[in-house]
Amino acid sequence: MNKKATYNEISTLSNVSIATISRFMNKPFSVKKETREKILEAMQKLGMDSSFIENKKSIENNVIIFNIPSLINPIYSEIIAGAKDCANRNRYNLLISEDVITDRSINNFIDMLKTSNAAGLITTNIIPTNLLEEINNVVPVIQCGEHNTALSLPYVSIDDIQASKKAVDYLISLGRRKIAILNGPLEYKYAKDRLIGYQQSLISADIPLDYNLIYEIPKINYDIACATCHQLINSKNRPDAIFAVSDIYAIAAIKTIKQNHLKVPNDIAVIGFDNIFLTYMTSPTITSVSQPKYQLGIYSCSMLIQRINKEESPLESMKLETEIIIRESTANWLKTN
Repeated sequence: MNKKATYNEISTLSNVSIATISRFMNKPFSVKKETREKILEAMQKLGMDSSFIENKKSIENNVIIFNIPSLINPIYSEIIAGAKDCANRNRYNLLISEDVITDRSINNFIDMLKTSNAAGLITTNIIPTNLLEEINNVVPVIQCGEHNTALSLPYVSIDDIQASKKAVDYLISLGRRKIAILNGPLEYKYAKDRLIGYQQSLISADIPLDYNLIYEIPKINYDIACATCHQLINSKNRPDAIFAVSDIYAIAAIKTIKQNHLKVPNDIAVIGFDNIFLTYMTSPTITSVSQPKYQLGIYSCSMLIQRINKEESPLESMKLETEIIIRESTANWLKTN
């Protein structure tokens, strides 16, 4: 059958342009679902075989991009593992991106999505609202952990406020009153929320807020955290407990405390966040807020695939539960004065 004549017939029946039909024949899933259905209906009426679409689906648009801030942070390895297992089960390949998405880099990032035949994007990064919207117009997006609430894009995360409040409540239950926080950069939602939880816990216990005990560290970096902890521990306002919003910070805190000939937890108790594998390899082992990292990856990837497949049921954002894993850095020791 003459291809041009066939395309003309499909175009007449479907009211879709020949150019779009040609694009559909080469890349079926680059065409909107509504348009795709019109073309398929016309092909069915013409008695044409459309089974080639499923074969093409297996080789095109089978890539999911996972955008993270940095592979250096151990928390991402378990999240990626969950996402990868989910992707593989659904015949997708997972590619890791460490791109920082800004006004200057957005065009290159979108070009990368197109050239890699990306079917969708999972991001744990902080992305400005206008750029996130622009990306979502190109491929479906799911936010994992860090999320922008200015858009109605689905996300999988934890309740950072409640998780941090629970951590500080636990320190207070041990008799600690001078509790410092080693926080991340406040441009991130998680850092803002964990600071809120810290403050709420102190207020609930009638402990006055001491802003000299609040430290913001510009990035998740062990060396910077060590320098910050040295400043904190040698200040006139030395704490009796430290809430570190990252286990990397907690490891740095313990090293610095020991270097200053103080004991953990007797002099200063330390609680971390994330429960990465390093927390049970240190001495003392580290009490940490455990978030379900593998499940974050599984659920975010599963949710993205639902968006890719344009399933009709609306997707609802999810907040997963956290728990405190108690180890030696806090122990069950009550301060007595």
